[in-house]
Amino acid sequence: MVIAAAISVSSQAFAAADEASSPQADEAEATSGDIVVTAQRRTERLRDVPISVSVVGGEQLARDNLTNLSAVADRLANVRITPGPFDQLNIRGIGSSNNTGFEQSVATFVDGVYRSRPRAIRAALFDVERVEVLKGPQTTFFGNNAIAGALNITTRKPGDEFAANGSALYGSYGEYNVEGGVTVPVGDMFSVRAAGRLSGMDGYVKNAFTRKDAPHERNRVGRISLAFTPSSNFRSDLRYDTGKTTSDDFLPFELESCPPPAPFPVGGSCANYIAANGTAVDDKLNWRNSSRPGKLDYAFNEVGWTNALSMGDYTLTSITGFFNHNTEYLQQLIPSPVPGIGGGSLLPVFQRETFRQWSQEIRLASPTGGFFEWQLGGYYSSSKMRNNGVTGFFFAPFGASAPPYTAQTPVAGRLTVHEDATTKSVFGAATIRPIDRVKLNLGLRYSVVEKDGFRFLRNGTADPNYPTPENFVPASQQVSDTLNTILGSNNQNFANPHRKDDKLMPSVSLQFEATPDVTAYASYTKGFKAGGYSGGSAGGDFGPETVNAYEVGIKGNLFDRRVTFSLSAFRGDYSGLQESVSETLPSGTVRVSVANAASARSQGVELSASWRMTSWLTASTDLAYLDAIYRNYNGAPCSSIQTLLGASSGCIGRRQDLSGKRRGFAPEWTGNFRLDATIPAGDMNVRVSPLLYFSSWYFQSSTADDLIRQKGYAKVDLRVSVGPKDDRWGLAVIGQNLTNKATAGFRQTVSGANGSVSALAERPRTVAVQLTARY
Repeated sequence: MVIAAAISVSSQAFAAADEASSPQADEAEATSGDIVVTAQRRTERLRDVPISVSVVGGEQLARDNLTNLSAVADRLANVRITPGPFDQLNIRGIGSSNNTGFEQSVATFVDGVYRSRPRAIRAALFDVERVEVLKGPQTTFFGNNAIAGALNITTRKPGDEFAANGSALYGSYGEYNVEGGVTVPVGDMFSVRAAGRLSGMDGYVKNAFTRKDAPHERNRVGRISLAFTPSSNFRSDLRYDTGKTTSDDFLPFELESCPPPAPFPVGGSCANYIAANGTAVDDKLNWRNSSRPGKLDYAFNEVGWTNALSMGDYTLTSITGFFNHNTEYLQQLIPSPVPGIGGGSLLPVFQRETFRQWSQEIRLASPTGGFFEWQLGGYYSSSKMRNNGVTGFFFAPFGASAPPYTAQTPVAGRLTVHEDATTKSVFGAATIRPIDRVKLNLGLRYSVVEKDGFRFLRNGTADPNYPTPENFVPASQQVSDTLNTILGSNNQNFANPHRKDDKLMPSVSLQFEATPDVTAYASYTKGFKAGGYSGGSAGGDFGPETVNAYEVGIKGNLFDRRVTFSLSAFRGDYSGLQESVSETLPSGTVRVSVANAASARSQGVELSASWRMTSWLTASTDLAYLDAIYRNYNGAPCSSIQTLLGASSGCIGRRQDLSGKRRGFAPEWTGNFRLDATIPAGDMNVRVSPLLYFSSWYFQSSTADDLIRQKGYAKVDLRVSVGPKDDRWGLAVIGQNLTNKATAGFRQTVSGANGSVSALAERPRTVAVQLTARY
């Protein structure tokens, strides 16, 4: 069976469940059972790649109703994607924290086109051939920002035969998902594929204030792909994606710890909430809140154009990309129905961002399989980001301290941040086979990143119900400066409005083929992530961060390929770590700044295994142990309890020493266990696939705050389907989080109410019915 063969290096639990190869799979995969990846910009067997890679096939994504990258990451070891106020990607405990100025430390690529902004992960995940999750720095082939890893997404391409597929799903909380695709050959040289998806839900959090469920989402996305093959040595693939997401009551935070635990006093918005609601206060994580609603509108367009020309045994490849998005959202940072100054929200944040980027990569590759093989390439990208936001400070009478404003003035701040960036890179890679069964891989990349930044902040007033740049009224400079002192904001432009970072990034790995089916490897990589400009209220720019990463591993197949395994050990030493520092001021506001504040170490062990027990049953597991700590972080923001207790708790000047403490979003243990059974029943097959995935506890901020942490948990999914043996159609029941475990993907402190927390709940138990068909 292909079940056991389609096992990723670090995600057997998913790849093992792919019961059939994708129609676009490489011929080698179809004939040998080896899954094929492009983790090193070549088509290679997965076990030949000296990298820790998790692969989730497109068939598996559709079958398990995994429609976004966050859902995929939840079920993988050592991977976490947090859809909070600023989407965060973390691999092995390393990622970029909350700040619009950050490019993600985990780089996302779709058909070789880079998506640099964190909001871009909301661009729909559909009609894909596979998702490769590359762990550890991937700077040689994926550039300077892939310092923690990369998500390498490959979409389905038009083939040379007519093909069609479709699915429809309806489930709990009004969830629906209808998608399909069709490939149509046009003559001998052209082929076209069109695909689309309509999806959404009514919401799983009951909002007592609006008397509606949240988040109320609607998504629509489409893709047109064109393949042009005029000869056997040339192929051109042109792809256009477009999509739009709307969400009413975006980010429905729930209030936790109100009243807060001792010794915290009840104060601020928590005290007002209790005074207004008395014993009716609900401060548990239970998919219920009472908050004024937020809103999200997100739209994107992407063009990817890949041309590959074979010149004898050499291949010249060009990848041209264009990506733009427009996003506008309002989030409520204090989830309380109590009206603020002016009778509206307490702490609403409005953001409007426009972003566009185009890129070009050229790569020349030698023949493979000889004593010496190589790749040479160059890369250029240019991007423009415009961010315009308004924050309403309506939870306290700040206007009373800035005459002629009064205690009833709805004080707000407007922040505008612009960033223009260019990246230029040249890179090369070589493989030498000095003796039989041994390969030496060498890589080198040189990158130059230039950025121009501009910021402007002004305080004033805004609509207390829905603050926007259009209804913002600026204060005089004197009043604005007075409010800056109270709110901890800064109205100055960046001190260094132009910055340039460059780095030479080497990598080396050694592979030994112990048997034709088992390979051992050891590697070293130098990683680099460029500096930039903060999108926070305090402003400032920050420098680059670097990593020295080491990894050893062994992987392969045993017992006539009935067992597939991978074992790896890794260590990454990070310096100049870019951290977003959020500190609570005496006024109750939170000042956000960015600095190269820390050095950190990420090390651990990853084990994956799959066992084809019988012709119809496969068991698999994916486990990870992680030790990710700050090695040196003296100057971290204080935790909630330290802010209360002051110097006696180690909090001096609102700063603490986190050296030796665990990083955020870095659980010590993560993993999953899965069974995949295909039971013949006459002319039909019944498929049963239970999945258990788990995580130990982890902090959800960079302050090692015990109030902002997720307890350890285990969740269970189950899919049961029936269909003919040729898989022309299928009917399935899909259950997710069947034990109804309440967990939060993101938490943060509540401004003005020390000891209270707002939490963004992940989905409760859901059950859906799915119908699939293909031709």
